[in-house]
Amino acid sequence: MQTAVMEKQNNGASRAVTALRRIVTALALTGWLAVALLGGRSLSPITVIVFGLCCMMYLILPGWALADWLAPRQKGLTALFAAVYGCALLAGLHCISVRLGAVWLLRTVPPLLAAVWLYGRHRSGTLDVSAAAKGALRILDSDTGLFWALLCLLYAMRFGAVNPYPANAGAVHLDPDMLWNVGNAAALSSHFPAEDIRFSGVLLSYHYLTELLAAALGLVSGVQLYDIYVFLAGPLFLAGELVALKALARAYFGKDNPRAGRLMILLLFGFSCLSIWKVIPNGLSLFGNTLLQHLVTNINAQATALVFLCAFTVSFIRLSRSRFAPNGKELLMLFVSFFLLCVAKGPEAAIVVCAFGVTMLLVLVFQKPHYLTAFACLAGIAAVFAVTYFVLFASGSGSVQFTIYAMRNYWAYRVLSPYTEWLCAHLPISGYVWLFLIGVADVFLMLPLQFLLWLSDVPHDLRRLFRLDPARIMANGVVVGGFLGYHLFYHSSSSQVYFALVAMIYMTLLAVEPLQRLLQSRHKILRLGVCFVGAAALCTTLFMVGCYTVKGARCLAATAGLCEGDATQDYWTAGDAEAMEWLQAHSDKEQLFATNRTSHTPDSVDAISNGYSAMSGCPAYLEGWTYAMTNMGVELETIYAKMDVNAELFSGCSEERAAELAAQNGIRWLVLAKRWQGEGPQGMSAVFENADVAIYEFNS
Repeated sequence: MQTAVMEKQNNGASRAVTALRRIVTALALTGWLAVALLGGRSLSPITVIVFGLCCMMYLILPGWALADWLAPRQKGLTALFAAVYGCALLAGLHCISVRLGAVWLLRTVPPLLAAVWLYGRHRSGTLDVSAAAKGALRILDSDTGLFWALLCLLYAMRFGAVNPYPANAGAVHLDPDMLWNVGNAAALSSHFPAEDIRFSGVLLSYHYLTELLAAALGLVSGVQLYDIYVFLAGPLFLAGELVALKALARAYFGKDNPRAGRLMILLLFGFSCLSIWKVIPNGLSLFGNTLLQHLVTNINAQATALVFLCAFTVSFIRLSRSRFAPNGKELLMLFVSFFLLCVAKGPEAAIVVCAFGVTMLLVLVFQKPHYLTAFACLAGIAAVFAVTYFVLFASGSGSVQFTIYAMRNYWAYRVLSPYTEWLCAHLPISGYVWLFLIGVADVFLMLPLQFLLWLSDVPHDLRRLFRLDPARIMANGVVVGGFLGYHLFYHSSSSQVYFALVAMIYMTLLAVEPLQRLLQSRHKILRLGVCFVGAAALCTTLFMVGCYTVKGARCLAATAGLCEGDATQDYWTAGDAEAMEWLQAHSDKEQLFATNRTSHTPDSVDAISNGYSAMSGCPAYLEGWTYAMTNMGVELETIYAKMDVNAELFSGCSEERAAELAAQNGIRWLVLAKRWQGEGPQGMSAVFENADVAIYEFNS
C-alpha cells in the first residue's frame, strides 16, 4: 500500500514537472515571437511561418538528403552532418545563381533535391513522416527543447529587443556590427563577388558565410534581411549550436557517457568570468569574455562557426581513432566542414589549422597511422586554409600587429603590471616571465572554472603527449594557441577576441571529464574550492542575463510606446528608416549614394556608420571606412581621396559642381543627415525630405 502511494505521488510530481516544462517552453517561444512582431521591419505571423518553411525546404531537408548520401552513418551525428551539407549547398548555389544572374537555380534546386530524396525514401519504405514529426515534438517536449526555447527568448531580449527597426521605435541606438552584417548580406544578395556596400570600388574580403546564408534565405523567402538577421535567425542557429555540441560530446566522450554532453552545454552557456556584479549595468565582462553574447546573438558569426567547428572536430575524432583508415565520406566531411569554418570565422580557423598541423606531425612521427590518409588530411586542410586565406581575408591581416604588449588594455595587465618592476628588482626572474604569468592570470579571470578543471589534466596530458588521443592533442593546442594569440596579437577592431573564444570552447570540452571526476571525488576541500569559483562564474552569467533582460525590457517598452526612448546623437530614427525605404524603392542595386553621416555620432570621426546601406540595401560611395581599412586593407590615400570628394559634395557647393563630382565618381544620390555636419548643394531641390533626412538626385 505504501509503495503504491509513493508511486502515485511520484507520478503526480512527474506530471507536474512535465506540465511546467511545457508551459515555460510555450511562454519562452511566445516571448520570442512577440519581440519579433513588435520590433520587426515587416514581420507578421504569416511571414514567420513562410520563413520557417523556407528553412525546411532550402536548408534542412536538402542537407539531410546530402548527409544521407554523402556523410558517414552514425547515430547521433546525422543532424550535424545535415547542417553542414545544407549550409554548403545553399551558400554555394547562392554564389553561382547570383554570379550567373539565374536566381531560379537557387529557388528550384534545393526543393527538387529534397523532393527526390523524399521520393526515394518513400519508394524504399524508409520514409515515416509521422515518426519524424513525433520525434521532433519529443525533442521540443524535453529538457533540450526547454533550454532551446529559453535561449530563443534570451536572443530576443539581448538582440531583437535592443535593435528594433527604427520606424517602429521612433529613435533607437542600433548595434553597428549588426548593421555591418546586414549590409554585407544586402551586398551579397545582388552580386558575387560583392563590393563593400559602404565603400565603393573595394571587393568585400571577409569571412561572410553567415551573410551568404541570410542573403540566400532572403531571396527565396522574400523576408527583409533586417528581419532575418535580427529576429528570425536566432531559433535556427541556436538549434544548430545545440545539435553540434551534442554531436561533439557523443563523438568525443562516447555514447556510454550521455551526461558529458549536458555538462558541456551547461559549462559553455552557464559559467562565465569572475566579473560577478561588475557586469552591471551593461552586461559586459571586465575581462573581455564575450562568449555568451556571441553564442546567443551570433553577432559576427560565432554561433555559425561553432557548428562547423564541431563538425570538423567530430570528423577528426572519428578518423584519428580509426588510425586514419581510408574513408572517403569522413575525409569529405572533414574538408567541407573546415572550408565552411574558414568562410564563417577566419581567425578561429587560423588557430585550428595551427593546432591541427602540430597534431598531425606528432601523429605521423609517433603514432603509426595509415600514412597516406593522414598525410592527405594534413595536406588537404593546409590547402583549404591557404586558398580561403588568400581569397577572403589576407587583405585585412596587415592590420593585425604582433606585440608582447597586446594585452596592455586588459584588466589583468593594468592592475598587475605595476608590480612587475618591483618583482624584477627583487627576484632574479625575467620580466617576460611575469608578463606570461599576467597572461595566465587573465585566462583564469576570463574563464575560471573551466581553466582550473583543464589545468588539472595538463600534467597527465604532457606525460603522455606522444601517445595521447590526437583529438585531445588538437584540443589542447587550440586552447594554448588561442589564448597565446589573444595575448600576443592586436587588431584595431578587436578581432583578436576570436582567438580567445575558440580557445574557450575547446577548454570547456576538456573540462568536462575533470568535472565528472570532481563530482565523484571525496576530497571535500578541493570540491569546495572549485565549487566556490564555479559559483562566482555562475553568478556572473546570471547577472549578465539579468542585464540583457532588463535592457531588453526597457527597449521593448519604448518600442511599444509605454515610455520615452532616450534619443541621443548616435540614434537612428524613424525618419532615417523612412528615407531609406524611399531610396530602396526608387534606386537600384547599381546606383551609388553619398552621405555626410560617415561616423557613429556627429562629433566623432570613428568612420563607423553602417545604417543607411543596411536599411536601404543600396551601395554607398563612402558611408564609413574603418572596416574597409582594417578588414579589406584599403590604403589611406584611397580613403583620403574619397573623403575629399565627400566633403565637397556636402559643403554647400553649387549644383553644377556637385553634379560634376557626382558624374566623375558614379554617384546618383546624396543623402543628407540633418543632424550631421554638412549641407546640400546650393539651388538644388530635394526629391525626398523629412525632419531628419533630405535626398537629392542627379540625373543619369
